[in-house]
Amino acid sequence: MDMRIHLVSDVHGRSDALPAAAQGADALICLGDLLLFLDYADYRRGIFADLFGAEETREFMALRLAKRFDEARELSARLAATLPEGSIRDAINAAAERQYAELFAALPEPAYLTYGNVDVPRMWAGHLKPGHHVLDGARAEIGGWTFGFVGGGLKSRYRTPYEIPDDDYAAKLDALGEVDVLCTHIPPAVPELLYDTVSRRLERGSAALLAAIKRTRPRYAFFGHVHQPLARRVRIGTTECINVGHFNATGEPYVLSWLSPSLKGAQVARVPDRMRAVPSQSSARASRPTRVPTSPQLPPSTAPTPRWRPSRRAVVSGSALARRNVASTSNSLRHGSRAPVAPQCARGALLASRVTRAPRVSALRVYFQFGKAFRQHVHKSLPE
Repeated sequence: MDMRIHLVSDVHGRSDALPAAAQGADALICLGDLLLFLDYADYRRGIFADLFGAEETREFMALRLAKRFDEARELSARLAATLPEGSIRDAINAAAERQYAELFAALPEPAYLTYGNVDVPRMWAGHLKPGHHVLDGARAEIGGWTFGFVGGGLKSRYRTPYEIPDDDYAAKLDALGEVDVLCTHIPPAVPELLYDTVSRRLERGSAALLAAIKRTRPRYAFFGHVHQPLARRVRIGTTECINVGHFNATGEPYVLSWLSPSLKGAQVARVPDRMRAVPSQSSARASRPTRVPTSPQLPPSTAPTPRWRPSRRAVVSGSALARRNVASTSNSLRHGSRAPVAPQCARGALLASRVTRAPRVSALRVYFQFGKAFRQHVHKSLPE
């Protein structure tokens, strides 16, 4: 029997597209972020715009994008005083309840759901249908495969509703054990998956999730959170890691199909060509070398402010000498080799890993692969 699952994430208010998202599927999987609070693509949409108007929303978003969070909170407090409800919390909760009522009414059955970082878990219970299964730190058997679900995001400066400490997130991952498909809202801590090419910043990913993928080696790891990632798909060991967080922009699900009950012969039916990250591949567990997808140079951007500042002497110039030593440096870092490593590459790996909070080998790969533009943005982000 051929099983077909459709996956969506980062719905952000697209109740109009949800009924069609499950057409032809045995089940729908939703990886969270149902609510639309702010729409950075259209400042006239979202809960904030409904409450305070388009112009005030544009000013609020500009402050957040400039990382002036204290000023943004002061603005929201001033606007809250104008609400008839008398409380911004009450007004936002009422608007969220209205959105959830519309979204869950449109959500097909059966569906397997987990929370996103902008979701409010306590509001879900009153809107669920009998065929809606909410899982967070839990497993489900679908068509002979075991799916593990972990919802929410990690603590960040944005203070979204469902952010949890790193230790709690790691504990939920550990409780899953080995699964065939790992479903989370946030990506593993791999720079290519964390960098948003539109907002031009690195989102928070989970190092514990990356470690769990390497340890348990699921067939697939699906996630969302980053809407326009630098890479939508990478391979970690034998695991295909795939971002399905494009639903708000496209209204189309990601399609996964396999033969059930046999665990052999898995195949992936892709979404349209314009959304493909790389050509389709078999999901067999045969060992293959890790491949890095070719990506364009990054446009000028502002990277997150790191907690650590290296001296300017630690900055890598991106010279031909450094580039020639990337391969030998990666092998030395990955395998613990004592082979000589170019000092420029070693310092570049250290810098990139601390700025991106990623493993040194992966950070080194990003640091050199994405060219001079990326390196300049990293160094310009360092505080004076």
